[in-house]
Amino acid sequence: MKLTRKNLLLALAFLALCVTGAVFADGARKATQTSAQGQTSVRVEVVDESGAPLHNATVKVQGVDNRFLTDDKGNSPVIETGARRNAVDATQTEWYCVNVLIEKEGYVPTFLINVVVISGQTRLVKAKVYADDDSHLPYVCYVESPPDDYLRSLVGK
Repeated sequence: MKLTRKNLLLALAFLALCVTGAVFADGARKATQTSAQGQTSVRVEVVDESGAPLHNATVKVQGVDNRFLTDDKGNSPVIETGARRNAVDATQTEWYCVNVLIEKEGYVPTFLINVVVISGQTRLVKAKVYADDDSHLPYVCYVESPPDDYLRSLVGK
């Protein structure tokens, strides 16, 4: 197959779709929960390649001043994201996206881009991180799509 820009873009889109599905599929069954205080927040579960929880991984949410450590079950505390403007579509006020960085010594830094959070709810998301081995992988980046209803509205379905 001849490598063209179109083929490359299609391959990258397919790869992004597969990675997003794999990373967030497990979290989808418990994707959000209503927050008792009505705050908009995110909680990240961090696991290694085998699915074992990672204790003391650092979780940083863009726009939140603090860094948070995961517990012995790999869970960050609930991190309040605060009120934000929706960077995908300013007319949307029910949801917006946050970016998350996960770091742990001996593991490749992992970025979660466009994690969708719903106003007044806590988003639970599971992230797999990979050991820093001789593969020289500089980082891992997972990208989440906006909500299905929003995407369908863009194409009139």
